[in-house]
Amino acid sequence: MSVTQYACLLLFVCCMILSGCGGKEIPTDLKQAVEVLDRFTLPINLQNSMFAVAYPDCQPSEFVRYMFSDLAAAELPYSGDIPQEEADAMRMPLWPPGVAMAALTPDTSKGRQLVLKHNDAKGLLIIDVYDDPSKEPLATVEFLIKKVVPTEMARLTFENNVQMGARY
Repeated sequence: MSVTQYACLLLFVCCMILSGCGGKEIPTDLKQAVEVLDRFTLPINLQNSMFAVAYPDCQPSEFVRYMFSDLAAAELPYSGDIPQEEADAMRMPLWPPGVAMAALTPDTSKGRQLVLKHNDAKGLLIIDVYDDPSKEPLATVEFLIKKVVPTEMARLTFENNVQMGARY
């Protein structure tokens, strides 16, 4: 994918999120959760993540699996873990309270959620945004997952977490 294609895809995704996808209003907390995953999947962030150490092929299906691991739980910026003022200063979106994540299919017991799916052939993380998991998604967003080489700090962090019993 060329830089121009990537820029167009990113612009389209941003417009879709901000516009509420064809008139469907997407609540602010769900937009914020999508933004957290958008930031997480940027190549510069993936190379600093334990994901690239745990899954060197960086496949979207592996990313979905990783997001439900102890390692990802340690890396995701949750509301309450970081003071909002610090997050704002760093322009870091925080995972909002009350928004769940599910793999592959909606979990009707969890309420508002993002459902993570994948297309390895295209290198895409696919996110369905649900206000009510018993209904159709409000929007579907796709992010490209690029293969990256992890930093030494990511390797050390991964090794320390696994030694302490973290699962992935």
